[in-house]
Amino acid sequence: MGFITSGSLAFNPQANRRRRLRITSLTCKLFFSITDWCRTTLTISNNTVPFGLFRRCRNIKRINVHPRFQGDLVSLVHDISGLPIETLDLSKQKLFPSQGVRKVRKTLGKTLKTLICQSIHSLTDEDLVVISEAFPALEELDISTVRYAERDNDFISFDENPITDVGIKALALNLPRLRKINVSGIQTISDASLSALLSNCAYLTEVHVIDCKNISANGITSVIAQRPSLVSLSMSRRQLPIFTDARALQRLHICHSFLSDDDLLSIAMSNLPLREFSIPFCEGFSLTGLASVLQAHPFLTHLNLKGCDFLNGRIDGSLSAKPM
Repeated sequence: MGFITSGSLAFNPQANRRRRLRITSLTCKLFFSITDWCRTTLTISNNTVPFGLFRRCRNIKRINVHPRFQGDLVSLVHDISGLPIETLDLSKQKLFPSQGVRKVRKTLGKTLKTLICQSIHSLTDEDLVVISEAFPALEELDISTVRYAERDNDFISFDENPITDVGIKALALNLPRLRKINVSGIQTISDASLSALLSNCAYLTEVHVIDCKNISANGITSVIAQRPSLVSLSMSRRQLPIFTDARALQRLHICHSFLSDDDLLSIAMSNLPLREFSIPFCEGFSLTGLASVLQAHPFLTHLNLKGCDFLNGRIDGSLSAKPM
């Protein structure tokens, strides 16, 4: 009965909604094996990883390294290399563990599909070369540096970013399966990076280039024209690209930009198959322009108008609705 009671606490979402799967008794090997098998995500936040943890939890698919982790990232990468990890989140770490990644390319490199390196303090072109060579099966990559201020709703980007077109080109040449890339906030890349990605990544369907001041509207228009299968686009521009070739675009995110009613009308007339439309903290348009988009896309499931103060409370900041 003790095992049954413990099992009900661990697996009943109503009784154990806010608890993680915990071992109730170190002597209960069967229960131990069940919880290890069920655990697919692991967050590492301490300096020292418990002995034997990775040897027990062989079904881990995702590992998140907490931003406050103070341990040895190189050793950690080596320890997890034997697991079938598909997603690795190293966001907000001080350094990218290039030395450790080079050593595990033959193991971890075969399974990893998603790598998140958001706001790593000193990510360089050399690190991107290591990523491109070590993880040829990558499908999703986030190397963005954009963050939002909590009070004034403005961008906070790193003053200096050592990533250039050279690093992005290395990614494009070695990651043929790449479907999604987020380079938001990187001020030192240009349209040349987009061109390299388009030329080499045939499966690319999601591009996020928010606050990339050297990427032009013409560059984004080229992405749309050359990749009509593009599904998701995030950007912040004073001048909008041309959307007429975006036959598959379902998610459009434009933030911290000036949008006129004419801009919204051009989006409405582009016949996009939009399901999600986000224009947080944009200004310059009225309800007339917004109505043109809504009327042209009756099947929208998500509309984000956060920070559009001119609405004066008539519409919530984030509105989700399903078509009748």
